[in-house]
Amino acid sequence: MPMKASTRSLALVIVAVFLGSLASGMMAELYQTPIPELEEETVVHNPSQATSPGHVVFGQYISSDNCGHCSKQGGGSDAHHSIKVNHPDEYVYVTYMSASFGSTNT
Repeated sequence: MPMKASTRSLALVIVAVFLGSLASGMMAELYQTPIPELEEETVVHNPSQATSPGHVVFGQYISSDNCGHCSKQGGGSDAHHSIKVNHPDEYVYVTYMSASFGSTNT
């Protein structure tokens, strides 16, 4: 039983669309724009000696109960204190602590 002309035409169109999509996928790989390589960043070998960013940086530290380094004088972590000591004019941080230990609602 021979195929109808409309069925044959539809089958050829489907095959053509399939082959066209394959060809466009292969051509897209050929004509990709090259990805520019980024410059390498300088590596800070001693993180406690961070380099100056060249502008003022603001840090905020919210303390919690039962936190060893949070409850020390001044609050905040050792990293906050270290950067503040090394760059006093460029680093500002605020520590929020509860008024009474054991209750962060105050």
